Amino acid sequence: MLTPVAGAVAADLASPEKQGRALSLVIGGMTVAWVVGIPLGTLVGDEFGWRASFVMVGALAAVAAVAVAAVLPDVENPPVAGLRSMFTLAGRAAILAVLGITALGVAAGFVVLTYIRPLLEDLTGYGGGGIGALLLVFGLASIAGNSLGGYWADRRGYRGSMGGILVVLALSLLSFSLLTGADAGSTAAVLGAVAALVAWSVAGFAIIPLQQYRLIRTAPESRNTVLSLNASAIYLGQGAGSILGSFALGYGSIAALGWVGALCAGVALILLLTGIRRAKGEPAPERAAA
Repeated sequence: MLTPVAGAVAADLASPEKQGRALSLVIGGMTVAWVVGIPLGTLVGDEFGWRASFVMVGALAAVAAVAVAAVLPDVENPPVAGLRSMFTLAGRAAILAVLGITALGVAAGFVVLTYIRPLLEDLTGYGGGGIGALLLVFGLASIAGNSLGGYWADRRGYRGSMGGILVVLALSLLSFSLLTGADAGSTAAVLGAVAALVAWSVAGFAIIPLQQYRLIRTAPESRNTVLSLNASAIYLGQGAGSILGSFALGYGSIAALGWVGALCAGVALILLLTGIRRAKGEPAPERAAA
């Protein structure tokens, strides 16, 4: 419920040429929260009991509510959107293509992310501490990727940026399958896993601000609605990717995860190249979104 509203408000507050970076800041807040919040919640829970983690979450939410009331300027309420208007928007060719790319791009990453610990253990031979360090690298790279996604949206346009991102995403995920042939714990396997993690994280987290930017430019009069549809596509991709990963493991092996993830990214790239066309009769997007 929160993410689409926060994205729409950020876009309202930013000038048109800085909307991409404004959206990346919102997603960046979520990214930093994942990097910091998961270990912090674990630490508090281990030290003071699991209930303390929920008390901490409630306290932080109260601080955020006070900050919003004190700092956030008034913004114009968007038009009320009914269920019929949501289906109408989702049925527009350009919007449906963007939502499909979001779902496929997220699914590609979650095929691997769902089973990332056993995959990294198989590649590197590391235990809990080493895997935690690798995931920290992954989290830090996601912050950079999110920032780059917003920057590219404002400066380089949508199609070229998204095409490059999907290619990097596919190759980085494919690397995990190719690396499974290396000796576990070898220098080549460890360095390859780190490089694949960083490239995957940067590309995967650059997708969301770019997709939000595209949707806002495609349907500026319904930004809240299209952002909520994009959030739904994100969660659809997470679930679908996890299911595909389970099938890859069940009918193949851990080496199949990278291939399946790369296939999802490849399908998203095909959809980008063939489906992102301005439907006849739709208003032309601004040049930066072309």
